[in-house]
Amino acid sequence: MASEHQGLKAAGRTFRRNVLSDDIYEHLRAAIVDGRLEPSTRIVEEALATELGVSRAPLREAIQRLRRDGLVAGVGRDTRVIQLSPKTIRELHLMRATLETLAFQSAARLVTDEEVAGLQSLVDDMRRAGTAGSRKMSELDYEFHRRMCKISGIERLYDAWHDQHVLFALWLNVAGRAHEDSDYLADNHGALLAAVRTGDPKDIAWEVTRHVYGVGSALSHERQQWVEDRALLLGEDVATIRANDGSRWS
Repeated sequence: MASEHQGLKAAGRTFRRNVLSDDIYEHLRAAIVDGRLEPSTRIVEEALATELGVSRAPLREAIQRLRRDGLVAGVGRDTRVIQLSPKTIRELHLMRATLETLAFQSAARLVTDEEVAGLQSLVDDMRRAGTAGSRKMSELDYEFHRRMCKISGIERLYDAWHDQHVLFALWLNVAGRAHEDSDYLADNHGALLAAVRTGDPKDIAWEVTRHVYGVGSALSHERQQWVEDRALLLGEDVATIRANDGSRWS
């Protein structure tokens, strides 16, 4: 009988004993976020410990951390990788758009020329990443948003953003959003950077909200469900947002 955890063996990797639970946690978290451990997959401690070649005590600690992250749910033999509900997905989009709008507006007042150059370098790297694969583009995407939120200088906001970003990344991978092509990714992040450089709060709010709700063809079928959220965030009425869906949101 095939193990539910086949393919998780860390080829060429040895978990360090002194930080074993940390290593296992990082390994499993990455497997969940990138889809190797699919939603609703049952986490069986004994089988997984055998697959990874570790004892059950540090594995149990790692699973507890994943539970606190919201990446696994259930107890005992019914512990499973989280299955994101439509309500949770809607809340994740609303939270990310709200947090990043505030973060990017704050960053616009604090960002230095050197930091702008670093962010532009990430955008340039995105444009060149076409042959590097989706994982590299995901890393560049994450780093751009992480830096911008860090530049905001609002530490609690950064922590809240980081906590929800793991679930948001899980949703994007489950939804099958390829990071489109490299030019598409670069153009969208270039627009975010340009808005921050203008310093106009309304332009920043528009670009952040468009980015969160509009980037990625995998999200297109959800747009009508989220139209009221977008209207709230942008201070526009529902009819106006709906009319813009065919052009400005594309």
